Amino acid sequence: MTFLLGLIRGLFRFWYDFIVGDCWEIAAGVVSVLIASILLVRTQAVPHSALPYLVAAAIMLLVVLSTFLELRKHTAARP
Repeated sequence: MTFLLGLIRGLFRFWYDFIVGDCWEIAAGVVSVLIASILLVRTQAVPHSALPYLVAAAIMLLVVLSTFLELRKHTAARP
């Protein structure tokens, strides 16, 4: 039983580190974008053909903003 719990704990740690990594903001943003896209599909507010482009643009914007904020934080810390 202890081996099984250790295996499950190790698997969870691997996936957490693989998905979240060093920047939890990007992981949370991607989840938010995916939830928003599911809501757009359910309400049929956006044509199905435009949805992949919107999701891709939102994720790219998220990564650019996160990178910009991280760069800004590191340059402000330098004397």
